Amino acid sequence: MNKRSLRRYCAGIVLLSVFTAGCGLKGEQLQQLEAGGVPGSGLDGGVGAAPVEGGDAAVDPGVAVDPVTGAPAGGTTGGTSAGGTSGGTSGGTSGGTSGGTSGGTSGGTSGGTSGGTSGGTSGGTNTTAGNRTGITDDKIRIGIHAPLSGASPVPQDEFESGAKLYWKTHKVFGRTVEVEILDDTYKPSGAVRVCQEMSRRDFLVIGGAGSDQIQACGRDRSLQRSKTPYLSAGVTENGLTGVSNYFAISTSYKDQAKILVNSAKAQGYLTGKWAVVLSETPNFTDAKQAIEAELKKAGIEHQYFGIPKAGSDGDALDVSNKLRAYAAPTIYYLGQPTFYLKVVGQTQSAAYRPIWTGVGISMGLNTIANLACGATSNQYDGRFLSPYPGLDKAPKEFFDAGGKGDIELNLYGVSQLLEQALLKTGGNLTRENFIAGLGTATLPGGIWPGVSFKGGNHFGGTKMWQLKSDCGSRTYKTVGSAPIS
Repeated sequence: MNKRSLRRYCAGIVLLSVFTAGCGLKGEQLQQLEAGGVPGSGLDGGVGAAPVEGGDAAVDPGVAVDPVTGAPAGGTTGGTSAGGTSGGTSGGTSGGTSGGTSGGTSGGTSGGTSGGTSGGTSGGTNTTAGNRTGITDDKIRIGIHAPLSGASPVPQDEFESGAKLYWKTHKVFGRTVEVEILDDTYKPSGAVRVCQEMSRRDFLVIGGAGSDQIQACGRDRSLQRSKTPYLSAGVTENGLTGVSNYFAISTSYKDQAKILVNSAKAQGYLTGKWAVVLSETPNFTDAKQAIEAELKKAGIEHQYFGIPKAGSDGDALDVSNKLRAYAAPTIYYLGQPTFYLKVVGQTQSAAYRPIWTGVGISMGLNTIANLACGATSNQYDGRFLSPYPGLDKAPKEFFDAGGKGDIELNLYGVSQLLEQALLKTGGNLTRENFIAGLGTATLPGGIWPGVSFKGGNHFGGTKMWQLKSDCGSRTYKTVGSAPIS
């Protein structure tokens, strides 16, 4: 692909988080991309939305590693992160710590609960002992970490507007919900630093991007000691099973393999042979093993192609040449979206138009559909799973609230689930009670599918939405949903 074509479909890419969308790469980043690839410029589904596939540092099985020092990221001490902002319905920039024990009465009725969750009044005075960091008589503070800077900076205004959208009209037990967003600098070590910082003042923390970053915070022992609930979209299970304060609120990559194969069968493309393309990070090992096992069970011939986590133009061309030579009708991809767009643009031709498929969340963003359609003369056929549907299935309440884009829809759905989880406390808002209640809860969901945590399993995803690209609108359309079966 020539530089003009690459610039045209990469000029807007910054994808980013379990929740994040794309906008323009900085000039120096595009120059790096054209010269040899932006280090670490991938995205991932984190909660919701858009997560940073592959991350930026090699991670040994069960251990998150600082890419600079090589030391376990869990050993990083806290500190103040630059560029952190705090939004929420109470507005303004929050400073200091709102921790401590707040007494008084937590009365009032929770408003506007979603997805069929019943409300209820937390009458009486809450005197139960426990960690009530981030809880006051009129406020619940939550923290989200995301790459506001680094190789793939999040468009901060979109992220913040989406994070606040649901809470403009919803309270929990009479309290407003204030959202704090801190910059994890797109590194596991940065994620651990801000997770520790937020755990000292926010009731719970949400991982907003990156398998490696999520894994690092999910395993952090200081969050475990302070009983800080940590939630994220389902990504790797590596090192996260059995962690009492960690909850995956959508289906993990490993469990999505069965859903994807069933979906492919239903849509008629579980045929011929498949190419299986994944970034070579230990945090994708469970995803690789799962998809290969499901394809073998279905009798589908396949070949694995490992790709670098931060690939150059030369790497993309090498992979594309191999894919064209193998000529599989279907290509499964799990890796960096920036690299994905390079590979799609250089692989597809008039003579070879494969179906591109995979697990959710990053490749199911409308930004990807737009750029991939542009890179293939509107011949792109992408079919990806996602924890939220396309905008064509967004509920009226989302648009009535002022929602517009798929990233905002993603965050709106995450907020619905979070409200349902908070209501499971019955008004006893301590971290211990939240963890205990969520650990056995079934949440109905709404925009995101429902989750069910049973028998100590904190990977609660039950199904995924199915998306298919539509180059006429340059977006993904919803073609259905499928459960784990």
